[in-house]
Amino acid sequence: MKTIAIVFTIILVVLVNAEDSKSMQCQKNLMNQANNNQICALGDTACIQDLKSLGQCTKNCATQNNQDQVKTTSCVDQNCDVSNPIVQKFKKDFVGCLKSSSTIALISYLIAFLALLI
Repeated sequence: MKTIAIVFTIILVVLVNAEDSKSMQCQKNLMNQANNNQICALGDTACIQDLKSLGQCTKNCATQNNQDQVKTTSCVDQNCDVSNPIVQKFKKDFVGCLKSSSTIALISYLIAFLALLI
């Protein structure tokens, strides 16, 4: 039974690492879009200002939470308000990237831990 639990744990670690890689790619794609001015239309100052504000708020959340992904995600989700619909979608997508990685990792590690107890 312990052997099965150990094998299960190894499989979960591999799956979490693969999912984390997807999350990182998701984040990277969104950040590339933002950095290459592909989020807001050229001259849409309200959108650009909201995107800059979101970026600064995200940076503040990361600093305040010592780069802890779960806490930073929660902070951004709760405290970084944006009014522009385009930036709202960007924020939702970005927070979604962060949450999917955190949730999958947490659930997987809990399952692995419980499996080792059996």
